[in-house]
Amino acid sequence: MASRYHQRFAVQQHVTLDEGEEVGLSGLLFELSQAGCRVSNLGRRCFRHEESVRVHVPGFGPLEGHVRAASEGAVALRYKHPLGAAVLDRLIRACRAQTETPAAA
Repeated sequence: MASRYHQRFAVQQHVTLDEGEEVGLSGLLFELSQAGCRVSNLGRRCFRHEESVRVHVPGFGPLEGHVRAASEGAVALRYKHPLGAAVLDRLIRACRAQTETPAAA
């Protein structure tokens, strides 16, 4: 069994993806690490291995990477440049803050 080199963090953030001439594809960012991320809810779109993709996260610059693995409607990306720990922490907090709901009064 292969081990993971980077700790992965669960999030839920609506994002858009750009790939070549196809822009604005909606998806759900559900996992982050310093080296990459995973996005689901991409409909029937299939990605090719090593295809260049840009993920737009609200409030952040784009995350640029290449397809590491894909299945119908989901993709795992490896970033062109790994995220620093502080950037990853801000991104995780922002993504999680989007999904938290206030306690009922």
